Amino acid sequence: MATNWTLYNKRLNINGSSQRERELNSLQNTISKKLPDSLSCKAVKINSIDRYLSFTETEKGYDINSLPSETFSVGDYVIYKTITFLVTKKHVDNEAFTSGSIEECNYTLKFQSPVGTIISYPCITSNKTSGTGENADKLMTLGDGIKSVKLPYDESTVLLHNDESKTYRFFLDLHPTKPVPYKLTFADTTTYHYGDKGLIELIVKEDKLNPLTDNIQEGICDYFTPDVIPIPPDPTIPTEIVTITSDATENNVILGIMHTFTATFKNELGVAVANVIAVYSVDNTYVGKVVLVDNGNGTATITVGNFDDTQLCTEQFTLTCTDTAHGFASSVILTIVGLF
Repeated sequence: MATNWTLYNKRLNINGSSQRERELNSLQNTISKKLPDSLSCKAVKINSIDRYLSFTETEKGYDINSLPSETFSVGDYVIYKTITFLVTKKHVDNEAFTSGSIEECNYTLKFQSPVGTIISYPCITSNKTSGTGENADKLMTLGDGIKSVKLPYDESTVLLHNDESKTYRFFLDLHPTKPVPYKLTFADTTTYHYGDKGLIELIVKEDKLNPLTDNIQEGICDYFTPDVIPIPPDPTIPTEIVTITSDATENNVILGIMHTFTATFKNELGVAVANVIAVYSVDNTYVGKVVLVDNGNGTATITVGNFDDTQLCTEQFTLTCTDTAHGFASSVILTIVGLF
């Protein structure tokens, strides 16, 4: 009898040591099995990683739920088909699964790093911002010529604040020849910050175009030419082979489709090179239609305009990946093509 009781307990505890734990595991197993077959479930990429999320439309975007074994954070990018979303909320209760909210990115903010590298961030820009205190769930309309910009918190965006030596300015306009610049008036780095992740909200005010320093072709206000600092050769790496691979068939970049690029760095013996600092760049943005996002981890994405930008078909541009730590680079010529 004791043996049967022991066996019963072992079987009972397979799915958890308590009733609550068993119910939680049962719920998670049910969600994992049924969610991928639901019409609300979408195959997405979260920061370039394949994931599944369920979508429920709201006034501001979508509420989302993850599979029990997966998660996301505020500030993550969610790519669904050709649309880029930004995670704007993550609920605290994630015991069974992670839930939150996303909003569609409607612009790509570009600026230069302190050393001159051009950085691009899909962002959410609007003439409204969230309230505070009791009005936190309400939207407040900003004054004329004032906009809010929300983008991920990271080591580059956290530096976007004015000081005695620099006032940041950005293009926030789609006009092809005379885009309107905006100057930064306030940077909120704490309201939407959670741990080491979150969002930064910039409040910007309409400014005047400076034809001497505002580079419309590059989409950069107050453009400066990066200093070229010679990198001494590393005697331990006499030759480095940089190889760029992508999901772009025959190096054709399809209008409106996001393409992912990855680089490998090996010496002449085929051994991976350590301590690589990979930086991606393009030689032509076609007035901001070519959007390069360097993920900072050896990968990058490129999206060219949308399906209607057929005037760009057959145009070419060069993507370069440089290991700035060792001074080696490789390039690939990409051709813009239509969907059909």
